[in-house]
Order: sequence, then structure tokens, then C-alpha cells
Amino acid sequence: MPFSLVPHLQHLPAAWKLPLGFWLTDEAFAVAIARYTQSDRSPHKHWYYLGAALFMYINWQVCTLAGLTIGHSIPNAASWGLDFAMSVTFIGMVIPYVKNKPMIATVIVAGLVALLAHGLPHQLGLMVAAIAGIAAGVATENLSAH
Repeated sequence: MPFSLVPHLQHLPAAWKLPLGFWLTDEAFAVAIARYTQSDRSPHKHWYYLGAALFMYINWQVCTLAGLTIGHSIPNAASWGLDFAMSVTFIGMVIPYVKNKPMIATVIVAGLVALLAHGLPHQLGLMVAAIAGIAAGVATENLSAH
């Protein structure tokens, strides 16, 4: 998906591309691509991307510091089930892009393979699911083109 930013960023000098690439996360991508796909012709959309990425990076650092300094004082925090919040975040980022058959195939195949391959060691199931989802999306797009 980051490749979809290339047409929007290719005109920028390396002094812009390097920091934007460094701060490219899933969340920053979702915010940036949403801004780049808006119909206005603003030549300064990269500033929006930079601002969002910096804010998210600083927030991540502050929250990590807070977790390191006060996290141990919260009793039984692991039982709260907050690890599920990451899954919900990614679902929320993906759903707006499920607009065509290749994306539907990608999401369904990746989700099913992730469930079936969950038991693989070293979180390998996620990699297998990602590859299977990509393959399903490409295959569906190629079949739709004919």
C-alpha cells in the first residue's frame, strides 16, 4: 500500500522523502492517503502528511515512556485485554479501502489464512496471511481485467 503514495511524493526532493519515509507507519499511511485522494489540488498535502506523522511519532514516544514509567504500577493490566485494541485499529484502517472485488478478496483470504495459520511459530501465520491476501488480490484483479 505505501506504493500508492509514490505518485503523490515523487516530485518532492530527497530532503522531504527521507523523513516522510522514516515516519511512514500504517496509521500515517492511512491519514496521508486519505488526504492525497481528496479532490482539491493543494500542492502542500505533504505538510499534512508530515504533521500527522510527527504527531503520531511523538504520541508513540510519550505513551511508550508513560508505559515504561507507570505501567508496572497498574495491577493486573495484562488481564484488561488491551492487546485487542491493535486488531481493532487495523480493522478500522482497512475497512474504508474495501471498495472493489480485489480488496474484498484480499481481506477475506488474508483473514481466513491468519485464522488458520495462527498456530505457526514466530508469528509466521501473519506473514503467510499477508502473502496469501496479496496473491488473492492480484489474482482477482487480473481475472477482472480479462
